[in-house]
Amino acid sequence: ACGAEMGRDGAYDEFGEDAYSRGFSVITTLNSNRQQTANLALRRALLDYDERQGWRGPEAKLSATLLAQLEGGNPQIIAALDARPLLSGLVPAVVTEFSPDAIRVFTRTGAVTLAKDDFKWANLSAKKPLAPGDIVRIKRAGEHWMLSQIPAVQGAFVALDPKDGAIQALVGGYDFF
Repeated sequence: ACGAEMGRDGAYDEFGEDAYSRGFSVITTLNSNRQQTANLALRRALLDYDERQGWRGPEAKLSATLLAQLEGGNPQIIAALDARPLLSGLVPAVVTEFSPDAIRVFTRTGAVTLAKDDFKWANLSAKKPLAPGDIVRIKRAGEHWMLSQIPAVQGAFVALDPKDGAIQALVGGYDFF
């Protein structure tokens, strides 16, 4: 999206609002396969780096009143999760139960259980627990889910053709939005 946004921004700088209505074609040197690979590689690298820096804790906490209404799929709980939208595959979830061997969370689509291996990187324990009502992020890892967090670090990646300097892929930040 970053390279495409640069193309859109350049057309807007040149033509103003006409860029949206006059049917212009913007041609770039970006390669869509390399762009997609660059997006995935940068996100994976930022998540891996961020995990090595340690768990920063939950993003927020539900009120005790809302937490007590969790089983009914309360629309206010869904709204609290929707206030933290999906971000590059990182799904917001509310912790319902914690033990050193498993974390049970509730997402917009239902309950999920994370096994010990799915959160060992966070170094959680009985002395450093999560509590019911904590809002965290989880990510898909094959057939199961893992505890995650939005990276606090940003990064950038530019792939150039060495023959002519043409930009083939361009990524800035963890998530464009």
